[in-house]
Amino acid sequence: MEIGEIIAPPGMSHASDPECPFCPLEKAKPFKTYPGASKNEDALRDVMANPSVLPSRQSSARPKTGGADEQATSRAKVARTPPFQHPVFGNYTYEAHHLIPGTEKVAPGSTATVMSGHPIEKWIVKGAKVDNDTGYSINNSDNGTWLPSAPAAVKKNRANPTPVRPWASEPKAKKNPAALTVAEKQEIADYAAPEGQFHYGQHKVLAEEGQHYTYPKEVQDRLTELEKRIEGWAKVCLCDPAQSKPPSPPFKPTWQINEKLDLVSIWIEVDITLMPPSTWTYFISSFSMETARRASTMTTV
Repeated sequence: MEIGEIIAPPGMSHASDPECPFCPLEKAKPFKTYPGASKNEDALRDVMANPSVLPSRQSSARPKTGGADEQATSRAKVARTPPFQHPVFGNYTYEAHHLIPGTEKVAPGSTATVMSGHPIEKWIVKGAKVDNDTGYSINNSDNGTWLPSAPAAVKKNRANPTPVRPWASEPKAKKNPAALTVAEKQEIADYAAPEGQFHYGQHKVLAEEGQHYTYPKEVQDRLTELEKRIEGWAKVCLCDPAQSKPPSPPFKPTWQINEKLDLVSIWIEVDITLMPPSTWTYFISSFSMETARRASTMTTV
């Protein structure tokens, strides 16, 4: 997928241009937007399990009913049952992941976050760009996915407070001879590749050679390109046939802006869950980066 498949470059628009994110015009509705700062893992899990609860779980978020002026109904997403199994350590666990992160820092030491504060939010929150909230939610099902994580047998939590072979950070692992080695942890991540990128550790991963983006930076770049194209359409939009020139801001938002954001999410989901590791170019974790490196090496041999 490319950005052009989500939103075409703006041209000289005319009334009800199917490519325009502002057409057709619709009356203002009392929706509330939940932007990047509203990221909530519990809400995401609930909504993925049952997308119809979005408006009640996120009060006044725009529903997806498939009706007139509405997005198509989202599909439910549940963690794999039964879980994928490792031959030694047993069932993998799964973690809910926001495809477009809300408040994730773009890079170590940076104050910029992926979604919260990004210019794209001006097109979904009432203000200088649009005269009403679009009702988008960062916690909607289309912005979520389940990714494989450490097997239950090695993951320390309330259900398993003292694993026999714990998955521990390197400083702690050095003090515990029973802890998994780096090689063992990497093998666990490699084995889970058919389920998608391995979700453990920070998302801000950059290859030493510099040819791979961090996950947050890659997503931010896609949002920036989307925002530029929405801005471009706003300058040529003639959705109101009574007007001879594009209106001035604030503009009247439509469900289509939410749809464009969800298509960015789906694009990311395809990249990190359905594509083979040899094609991965940005990474959920350092383990996923190493899995991709190994897969690429095997492909070129």
